[in-house]
Amino acid sequence: MNPDSVSTPRVLFICHGNICRSPMAEMILRDMARQAGANLQIDSAATSTEEIGNGVYPPARTELKRRGIPCLPHWARQVTRRDYQEYGWQKIIKDTILMGILHHMF
Repeated sequence: MNPDSVSTPRVLFICHGNICRSPMAEMILRDMARQAGANLQIDSAATSTEEIGNGVYPPARTELKRRGIPCLPHWARQVTRRDYQEYGWQKIIKDTILMGILHHMF
């Protein structure tokens, strides 16, 4: 395990394809952490293999931009066993949860 991961909270968002919900949650939390000056390691991953290597879905990218949240470079990847070991917080994202987060934040 990386020594930094012991002291730095690590959050992993997980959804089916890792092109919409989990990267949106990742970008939102990254932006919130940046604004708060918080030191977090944040990432996202998929449960499936069908979108591996694809970027953020264009409508998701548009929605982040509309809300003033930077959409950093991202390529879908599948969650690994190592992720389960290294990330202290793993959140599975469903459409209804993400929409609720967006609704309450803005």
